[in-house]
Amino acid sequence: MTVHSPLISSLPPSCHEIMDFDLVTLDGKLILVGSPGMDRLACTWDPARDRWTQFELDVPDEDFPRTDLAALGAAVVKGRIVIGGGGDHQGFAMWDLETGKVRLSAQEGGMASVVRADFGNRSRLLVGFVGTWGVELWDPSVAAPEDRDDGDGDLDDEDDSVTEPEQPSPYDSLVDIDRVPSCFPR
Repeated sequence: MTVHSPLISSLPPSCHEIMDFDLVTLDGKLILVGSPGMDRLACTWDPARDRWTQFELDVPDEDFPRTDLAALGAAVVKGRIVIGGGGDHQGFAMWDLETGKVRLSAQEGGMASVVRADFGNRSRLLVGFVGTWGVELWDPSVAAPEDRDDGDGDLDDEDDSVTEPEQPSPYDSLVDIDRVPSCFPR
Protein backbone atom coordinates (compact mmCIF):
# COMPACT_ATOMS: atom_id res chain seq x y z
CA MET A 1 0.00 0.00 0.00
CA THR A 2 1.32 3.43 -0.95
CA VAL A 3 1.80 5.89 1.89
CA HIS A 4 1.12 9.51 0.95
CA SER A 5 2.71 12.45 2.71
CA PRO A 6 2.84 16.20 2.11
CA LEU A 7 5.60 17.66 -0.01
CA ILE A 8 6.47 20.02 2.82
CA SER A 9 4.99 20.73 6.23
CA SER A 10 5.71 23.74 8.39
CA LEU A 11 4.49 25.37 11.60
CA PRO A 12 3.94 29.15 11.85
CA PRO A 13 6.16 31.04 14.32
CA SER A 14 3.21 31.78 16.61
CA CYS A 15 2.60 28.02 16.94
CA HIS A 16 -1.10 28.84 16.58
CA GLU A 17 -3.47 27.52 14.00
CA ILE A 18 -3.88 29.33 10.70
CA MET A 19 -7.48 30.60 10.70
CA ASP A 20 -7.55 31.40 6.98
CA PHE A 21 -5.06 31.98 4.17
CA ASP A 22 -4.67 33.06 0.59
CA LEU A 23 -1.91 32.55 -1.95
CA VAL A 24 -0.21 35.31 -3.92
CA THR A 25 2.71 35.45 -6.32
CA LEU A 26 5.24 38.12 -5.39
CA ASP A 27 8.43 38.60 -7.40
CA GLY A 28 7.81 35.23 -9.07
CA LYS A 29 7.52 33.36 -5.75
CA LEU A 30 4.40 31.70 -4.37
CA ILE A 31 3.66 33.12 -0.92
CA LEU A 32 1.04 31.95 1.58
CA VAL A 33 -0.52 34.88 3.48
CA GLY A 34 -2.29 33.79 6.63
CA SER A 35 -4.10 34.77 9.78
CA PRO A 36 -2.56 32.94 12.74
CA GLY A 37 -5.57 33.41 15.02
CA MET A 38 -3.83 35.99 17.21
CA ASP A 39 -4.87 39.60 17.68
CA ARG A 40 -3.32 42.15 15.29
CA LEU A 41 -1.08 39.64 13.52
CA ALA A 42 -0.77 38.23 10.02
CA CYS A 43 1.99 36.08 8.57
CA THR A 44 3.54 34.91 5.33
CA TRP A 45 5.18 31.64 4.46
CA ASP A 46 7.62 31.18 1.59
CA PRO A 47 7.39 27.40 1.03
CA ALA A 48 10.43 27.36 -1.29
CA ARG A 49 12.63 28.49 1.62
CA ASP A 50 10.36 27.30 4.45
CA ARG A 51 10.52 30.82 5.86
CA TRP A 52 7.78 32.38 8.01
CA THR A 53 7.46 36.12 8.60
CA GLN A 54 5.10 37.68 11.10
CA PHE A 55 3.52 41.15 10.68
CA GLU A 56 1.79 43.36 13.24
CA LEU A 57 -1.35 45.14 12.03
CA ASP A 58 -2.70 48.52 13.15
CA VAL A 59 -6.11 48.60 14.82
CA PRO A 60 -8.74 48.89 12.04
CA ASP A 61 -11.39 50.65 14.12
CA GLU A 62 -11.01 52.87 17.20
CA ASP A 63 -14.23 51.38 18.64
CA PHE A 64 -12.92 47.82 18.33
CA PRO A 65 -9.27 47.85 19.48
CA ARG A 66 -8.31 44.40 18.20
CA THR A 67 -8.44 42.42 14.98
CA ASP A 68 -10.68 39.48 14.19
CA LEU A 69 -9.24 37.85 11.07
CA ALA A 70 -11.20 34.63 10.78
CA ALA A 71 -11.49 35.30 7.03
CA LEU A 72 -8.63 36.70 4.97
CA GLY A 73 -7.93 37.50 1.32
CA ALA A 74 -4.71 38.85 -0.20
CA ALA A 75 -3.69 40.64 -3.38
CA VAL A 76 -0.51 42.19 -4.75
CA VAL A 77 -0.85 45.93 -5.44
CA LYS A 78 2.13 47.75 -6.97
CA GLY A 79 4.54 45.11 -5.67
CA ARG A 80 3.10 45.11 -2.13
CA ILE A 81 0.81 42.59 -0.44
CA VAL A 82 -2.55 44.02 0.64
CA ILE A 83 -4.74 41.90 2.89
CA GLY A 84 -8.43 42.27 3.57
CA GLY A 85 -10.50 40.45 6.09
CA GLY A 86 -12.50 40.37 9.27
CA GLY A 87 -14.67 38.02 11.25
CA ASP A 88 -17.77 37.65 13.38
CA HIS A 89 -16.83 40.65 15.53
CA GLN A 90 -15.06 42.87 13.02
CA GLY A 91 -16.27 44.09 9.66
CA PHE A 92 -14.15 44.01 6.52
CA ALA A 93 -10.92 46.06 6.65
CA MET A 94 -7.75 46.23 4.52
CA TRP A 95 -4.09 46.62 5.49
CA ASP A 96 -0.73 47.06 3.80
CA LEU A 97 0.89 43.87 5.08
CA GLU A 98 4.50 45.06 5.31
CA THR A 99 3.76 48.29 7.23
CA GLY A 100 0.63 47.08 9.01
CA LYS A 101 -1.09 50.37 8.16
CA VAL A 102 -4.84 50.35 7.68
CA ARG A 103 -5.86 50.97 4.06
CA LEU A 104 -9.60 50.74 4.74
CA SER A 105 -11.10 51.07 8.22
CA ALA A 106 -13.32 48.27 9.45
CA GLN A 107 -16.79 48.38 7.96
CA GLU A 108 -19.84 47.88 10.18
CA GLY A 109 -21.00 44.40 11.07
CA GLY A 110 -19.28 41.06 10.97
CA MET A 111 -18.20 39.16 7.91
CA ALA A 112 -17.92 35.48 7.05
CA SER A 113 -15.66 35.01 4.03
CA VAL A 114 -13.23 36.63 1.62
CA VAL A 115 -12.21 35.29 -1.78
CA ARG A 116 -9.78 36.94 -4.19
CA ALA A 117 -10.97 37.06 -7.78
CA ASP A 118 -8.53 37.96 -10.55
CA PHE A 119 -9.85 39.73 -13.64
CA GLY A 120 -6.97 39.93 -16.10
CA ASN A 121 -4.22 41.73 -14.21
CA ARG A 122 -6.60 43.22 -11.58
CA SER A 123 -7.49 41.53 -8.29
CA ARG A 124 -10.69 42.11 -6.35
CA LEU A 125 -11.76 40.87 -2.94
CA LEU A 126 -15.26 39.37 -2.78
CA VAL A 127 -16.65 39.62 0.76
CA GLY A 128 -19.54 37.65 2.24
CA PHE A 129 -21.27 38.88 5.38
CA VAL A 130 -22.76 37.34 8.52
CA GLY A 131 -26.56 37.26 8.64
CA THR A 132 -27.20 38.59 5.12
CA TRP A 133 -27.41 37.32 1.57
CA GLY A 134 -25.23 40.18 0.42
CA VAL A 135 -21.74 40.16 -1.01
CA GLU A 136 -19.47 43.09 -1.84
CA LEU A 137 -16.66 43.38 -4.35
CA TRP A 138 -13.73 45.56 -3.16
CA ASP A 139 -10.76 46.85 -5.14
CA PRO A 140 -7.63 46.63 -2.94
CA SER A 141 -5.72 49.04 -5.20
CA VAL A 142 -7.86 52.13 -4.56
CA ALA A 143 -7.50 52.53 -0.80
CA ALA A 144 -4.25 54.04 0.49
CA PRO A 145 -2.71 53.55 3.93
CA GLU A 146 -4.25 55.88 6.50
CA ASP A 147 -2.10 58.19 8.61
CA ARG A 148 -3.50 57.94 12.09
CA ASP A 149 -2.24 61.13 13.70
CA ASP A 150 -0.77 64.37 12.38
CA GLY A 151 -1.13 66.22 15.68
CA ASP A 152 -4.23 68.26 14.78
CA GLY A 153 -6.80 65.95 16.35
CA ASP A 154 -8.06 64.25 13.18
CA LEU A 155 -6.96 61.07 11.45
CA ASP A 156 -5.23 62.43 8.36
CA ASP A 157 -2.04 64.26 7.51
CA GLU A 158 -3.73 67.01 5.51
CA ASP A 159 -3.43 70.71 6.33
CA ASP A 160 -6.92 71.48 7.66
CA SER A 161 -6.62 75.17 6.77
CA VAL A 162 -6.76 74.32 3.06
CA THR A 163 -10.14 73.32 1.67
CA GLU A 164 -10.47 71.51 -1.60
CA PRO A 165 -13.59 70.43 -3.44
CA GLU A 166 -14.82 67.01 -2.37
CA GLN A 167 -13.65 64.29 -4.73
CA PRO A 168 -15.77 61.28 -5.61
CA SER A 169 -14.96 58.21 -3.58
CA PRO A 170 -13.20 55.41 -5.45
CA TYR A 171 -15.82 53.17 -3.84
CA ASP A 172 -18.73 54.95 -5.57
CA SER A 173 -18.66 52.12 -8.09
CA LEU A 174 -18.63 49.40 -5.42
CA VAL A 175 -20.72 46.43 -6.45
CA ASP A 176 -23.15 45.54 -3.64
CA ILE A 177 -25.46 42.58 -4.11
CA ASP A 178 -27.89 42.49 -1.21
CA ARG A 179 -31.14 40.85 -2.15
CA VAL A 180 -32.88 37.61 -1.25
CA PRO A 181 -32.63 35.10 -4.09
CA SER A 182 -35.96 34.23 -5.72
CA CYS A 183 -35.57 30.62 -4.57
CA PHE A 184 -36.09 31.74 -0.95
CA PRO A 185 -39.49 32.91 0.36
CA ARG A 186 -39.78 36.50 1.46
